[in-house]
Amino acid sequence: MRTDLQFSRVITARGASIFLKRESEMRWIALVFWMGLCFAVAGISGRWTAIEVTGWYRTLARPGIAPPNWVFGPVWTLLYALMALSALALVNRNQHRKRLALQGA
Repeated sequence: MRTDLQFSRVITARGASIFLKRESEMRWIALVFWMGLCFAVAGISGRWTAIEVTGWYRTLARPGIAPPNWVFGPVWTLLYALMALSALALVNRNQHRKRLALQGA
């Protein structure tokens, strides 16, 4: 037979589990949001500048150490993904600070 103390521990453990699950889901939603935002900006800016690549950009005298054209796609993709992760880390850090301030720590 359970005592009231044991019952409250079970409820608390389940509540903590639900809270952690919700927090984890919110992190995934935030990650998807930031990735979507960053790659939307990448798509809009890429479409906006794609017209100019065939024009004046091809006529530039590039130095010998310039990377080949195929490198730019993966590098820009990585940069936008890292921007999204940085934004997510910044938001999470600020939320953590707010929680600490509310708890009086």
